[in-house]
Formats: sequence, structure tokens, C-alpha cells
Amino acid sequence: FKIKGDMAAFALIIGIAGVYFSSSFIRLEVFGSISVIILSSIGISILASKILNDHRRPIRRTLQFSFFGIIVVLLTIPTALPIGDSWITGTVIPPTILNGGNLWDNASNDWPHAMQWVRENTPKDAVIAAWWDYGYWITALGDRKSLADNATLIDWQIEKIAKMFFSTPENAWHILAPDTKTDVSSYYGGQILEYNKEKKIESFKSWKNNLSTDGSWEYCFEEKCEMRSVIEEGYEKYPTLFDYWVSNIWNFDPRVAALDADYVLVNIAAYRIPDVIDDLPLYLLGDKGGDETKAWWIIKIAGLNIMDYYYWGGDAYSDHFWDA
Repeated sequence: FKIKGDMAAFALIIGIAGVYFSSSFIRLEVFGSISVIILSSIGISILASKILNDHRRPIRRTLQFSFFGIIVVLLTIPTALPIGDSWITGTVIPPTILNGGNLWDNASNDWPHAMQWVRENTPKDAVIAAWWDYGYWITALGDRKSLADNATLIDWQIEKIAKMFFSTPENAWHILAPDTKTDVSSYYGGQILEYNKEKKIESFKSWKNNLSTDGSWEYCFEEKCEMRSVIEEGYEKYPTLFDYWVSNIWNFDPRVAALDADYVLVNIAAYRIPDVIDDLPLYLLGDKGGDETKAWWIIKIAGLNIMDYYYWGGDAYSDHFWDA
């Protein structure tokens, strides 16, 4: 078995592409499997050719059969192991869109119906605030914009959404406000607030150090620069130079702005317990449902203390969780 020039170039390109995509983003590791399949197939073909066609050193039949037996065993193992969780059993579960991503073995049209409602009952320019897991569904099925999606490329946007979910109703209202030109970091608190304070102070110091003795500095925007003066722009109207800088020069980072969302979507999945009290339906919020099961990660991403929301051991929500 000889690798021709075109095949060698193809295998090399596929291998490099697989390594690149797999290492650049964890969700693209699936493309690495294409490279592994092609390169391993070429490798097995080379080994098989050496064993079967090497006439200079005759190989015993038992060794040949052993080689192919080992290959068959290696290909069979993934179909059976791990027991109950192999790639075959993994295909038995319903598509994610039919069970909302929960771990219960159920299927429904809840999400398609919900996205249909969004598409038919919200303005076309509406923005939906939801956890990033549902971003693609909102965009593709609901035909509306989402604040974050499964690409998870803007980590600070996801952190802001996490902050919103675990804020007080009043703070969440300010965080969701449409005013993207106002600094609302005080309502976010935590890391976002500290980041904004540090960046603002550093930016002010840098600007102040570049001021000339007559109070002028070079202002640049879109590759165009001009000289400005704090005296000409009414510096004396402000209590301090810092107040003047904040009002006239400081451009805050978009991560401290409001989310500009029109609707909030929350996915709740609960297990219905058989009626035991006068046909009163009871539901169990366990560890297989919707956003409530993601609470651990949402709290972590928001920079909050996990133990404020869980009882010791992490297997039950605290009163603070239900009041949040």
C-alpha cells in the first residue's frame, strides 16, 4: 500500500484542519473525529498491507488472523462499553429540541410551540434574554434576536445574563433596560462593578498624565485627531477634573451597559408526581430539568457564593435561592 501524492496531501490537510478546529474551540472537537477516522484508516491500511504483502519475510497465518482479530475487537468495544452509556445507547434519547435539553426520557413539542408563540406574538425587532443554551433555537425557530447563543463567544455577556437571573427584581429591571448608553454596573455588582471601577480609574489617570500644562490634549476618533482643551469645553462647570472627564470623555465599556432586552425566557422542567392529595398535581424540581438545574453554573458564572443558594452538601436549594 503506497500513499500517492494527492492522497498524502489530502491526509495532511485533513489532519492539520482537524487539529486546528479541535484546539481552537471545544465545541468543534467533533471535526477532529473526521481527521482521526481518515488518518487511522490510512494507518490500518498500511499495517495490513505490510502484514499481507511482505514476501521478503513470510508472516504466519496465526499472526495475520491475530492482527485482524484485534482490529475487529477494537472496533467492537465502543459499541458495548461503557455499559449503558455507549454511543449506541446515546442515540436512543430524543433530539434536544423535543425534550428541552433535560435528562428525562421524554419528548414533547413544548419548545417548537413556544418558539411559534414568540414568532407570532412578539415584534420582529424584539430581543429575547435567555440562557445561552437556547440562543440558536430563539434565532432559528423563533426568528428573534437573542442576547447569547451556543457559540458562547462573548463571555462577559453571559456573565451579565447570569447576574440578571440572580439579581433582585429591581436590579434585574435596570439590567434589562433598553438604555445601552448608561453605566449600570452598580446593579450588576461583583466582578463587573469592580472591573468598571478599576478600568475607569486607570483610564482617567492615563488621560490626566497626557494633559499639557495649558489643559489641552490630543483627541483621536476613527484615525482623525484634533487638539482639545478642558478650559474651552467648560471645565470650570464641574466640581472636579474627574467629573468633567466622566461627562465629556469617558466611553464606558459595553460590558457595563444594560442588556436592552424586551422579553425574558426561562426554561423550567419538572417531574410530575402521581396525584396524592385530592387530585392536586405535585411537581419535583430535581437534577434533570431546565434552567433550575443549571443554577450551580449560573451562580458560579455570576461570581456569587454557591453556599448562599444551596444547603451544605449542594443537594438541595436554600431559602435564599427561592427568594432570589
